[in-house]
Amino acid sequence: MAVCEDCWQVLPGHADAVAEGRLGAGRHAEAASLLASASKRFPTDPHVQLLAAESLLADQKNAPAALEALAAVTVPEGSRPLRRLKANLQADGHEAAGEPNQAIAVLEAEHKAFPDARFQTRIDKLKNASRP
Repeated sequence: MAVCEDCWQVLPGHADAVAEGRLGAGRHAEAASLLASASKRFPTDPHVQLLAAESLLADQKNAPAALEALAAVTVPEGSRPLRRLKANLQADGHEAAGEPNQAIAVLEAEHKAFPDARFQTRIDKLKNASRP
């Protein structure tokens, strides 16, 4: 699918809204294609890179590729929302790959840097789920 030039005018700032519009219309493959194209077009934009990795995980069900993409994303140190998003996506990827201990490690590291009750809740759920 070729991405229209109008779409590039709103990207990268609104990549999520454009993709969500396509997802809402049931056009999952188109949304995934848009985010993959955006990822190539904006390789240094961490938000676009995180959205593309999320698409690999959610739309394409490809946890190894999503984790690889996430490992390559550098989030600005002061951007707590992007750090939180990256940590959650990494944890999602590890869960999808059957690696709950790695998911816990990612969440614990982020929780240590920026305490967040939602991280602790998720950590507790993962630990309880992995017990026999």
